This record gives sequence, structure tokens and C-alpha cells, in this order.
Amino acid sequence: MKRHFVIACCLLCLSGQLFAAAERRVALVIGNNNYQSLPKLEKAANDANAIASELKKVGFTVDAYNNVGQKKMNQAINEFVQKVSGGGVGLFFYAGHGVQIDNQNFLIPVDMDPPKDPADVGDQAVSVQRLQDKLADAKAKYTLLVLDACRNNPLPRKAGRSIGATRGLAMTSSPSGQTVLYSAGANQEALDALDEKDRNPNGLFTREFLPMITKPGISAVEAIRQTRSIVKQKAKSVSHDQDPAYYDQSDGDFYFVSGPAQLAMAPTAGGAPTVVQTVDPRAVELSFWDSIKDSKQADDFKDYLAKYPSGQFAGLASRRIAALSQAPAAPQSVTRSSEATPAPAA
Repeated sequence: MKRHFVIACCLLCLSGQLFAAAERRVALVIGNNNYQSLPKLEKAANDANAIASELKKVGFTVDAYNNVGQKKMNQAINEFVQKVSGGGVGLFFYAGHGVQIDNQNFLIPVDMDPPKDPADVGDQAVSVQRLQDKLADAKAKYTLLVLDACRNNPLPRKAGRSIGATRGLAMTSSPSGQTVLYSAGANQEALDALDEKDRNPNGLFTREFLPMITKPGISAVEAIRQTRSIVKQKAKSVSHDQDPAYYDQSDGDFYFVSGPAQLAMAPTAGGAPTVVQTVDPRAVELSFWDSIKDSKQADDFKDYLAKYPSGQFAGLASRRIAALSQAPAAPQSVTRSSEATPAPAA
């Protein structure tokens, strides 16, 4: 989403921070669209930007990059691993091209040249296995890797066959303390759109995963399960198979946002635990509405209805949309997602 609702964001961020009082949350988000020598993508950068925005709302320190080459990707990964080391919570999100070679997954930077053979992929791309190994060595408390790279194989054909598999990534297990979520299952293609009339700026997987990040009271595993179910159902409605796969080797439950049923036990100076109560979701909705109620942009009220279709201000939001749609549109500034500035480190 391109608009930031300050009060609602602050409450969501506070909820995430209260729930994990001593928890250090770090995210690295990468979206690659503008490939120099391989087919370009349309929605990868949009997906990454939307994920970065939601993670900031729930207390993550986010480094977000669009359209980066191999050197920058490796540098960003090393910084991410360092920040999450020693008991931190980390989330890595990647949208862009990916490929599997000999059952190993590689994420493709925008400056990759068409490879001459499979070994050339390892030299130019970024290994998911190496990222996982680095996170394991860093002894992070919990890490979630979300890989939205299950698209058609972008690599050239040699002697009548493609380098790597036909499409998608290999479904490999995750090390202890890690959860890996793929936007589609083995040899499945992740949909960018349901049909030609689908104008959603995000791909099918990301648009369904986004609301889960700020949904109070569900664990990361439950968020993944709900996302899988919705994506699978919507893909099937257009006669397509897309069943996001995940592998979970984590201990305990991680919550993006705590809810009434979850109480965090934060240690005090004397060693006795203190119960930290969470933020009421109704207060978040009210703050959301307060932040947009004087807006002159119909999209703000559409965003409210998308998040709260049965909310207490739904009727008023619908009337505002109708009224603003009849008025002359106000000029808007345009921000190119490829020029997004990385979030400052904490």
C-alpha cells in the first residue's frame, strides 16, 4: 500500500513490540523486476514494497531493496544475518526470478547474464542454502524465509532443454529454528493475476499473505496455513494448481501481532515475569479510520473497506467513495518503486 496510516501503524507496531518485549525483529525484503538479460517481471517489486510496509507496522526493522544485483544482494544478506544473530527474529522475503539446479534453489539478481551451463548459475546467482546455513550459524531465535520465486524458468534453452527445472523452486527442508514458505508447490507456477481483468498490483500469493501479517492473535504457522488455503482455492477457481508449500523446523509459536488469547511474559528487573496485555483490534480499526476520515482520496476509503468490509464505518466509507468519485481528481505525486530507499537500521 502506498499510503501510510500513522496512528494505526503505531498501534500495530506497539502491539508487536509489547508482545515480544525483548524480541529483536529484523527483516530483509527484496523485489526484482527489471532484469537486464532475462525476462522482466511486473509485480515483484510491488509485492516486496507491500510486504516491507506491513512488517514495519508490527515492529520489524526493515531493509528493503528493489532491482538489485548479485553483489548488493549478498551484501544485504550478510548485514541481515549479522543483525539477527544471537537470538533475534528474522524474516527474509524475496520476489523475483528463481531456479533450481540439482535440487538446490538459487535467487536470481537483476544483473545475471544468461548462463552457459548449470554451474554458471551458482557463480552468478544467490544460493538459498547458503543463506539458510548462515542463519543457522548465527543462532537466530527464529527465521521465516518467504520465497515468491515460483515462476516459469527464465533461463535459456540449450539443445532443446532448459537449464534447471521446468519451473519453480525445489521443495527443500529447513534447518532447526527456521520456517520456509514457498509461494507455490513443486513444479507449480505462482500466478500474478487470476485473469485478464485482475488489476491487483500484487501477485496472488502476496495479496493473500499481506493481511495475515497484521492480523492479531494467529501464529506464523496458522497464518501460513490460512494463506495456503485461500491461494489454493482462488487458483483452482481459474483451473490452476497453486498450493504454497512450507517446511517448519521451529520451536514454539511466533506471532506477528499478539491477540487477546496471547499474553507475553516479559522479565522484570527482579526476575519475576510481567504479563503484557495486547492492543485491542477494535482500537486499531478506530485509529485507521481517524487517520483517513478527512482524506480527499477515494483510495483511502477503499483501503479501509478492503481491510474492514464489515467495519463500523463501512457505510460511511462507501458514501465517501461515491462522493469523491464524482469530484475532479486531485493531482498525485508518483513514486517509482524501483527508487525506494532502504529503511534505516535500528
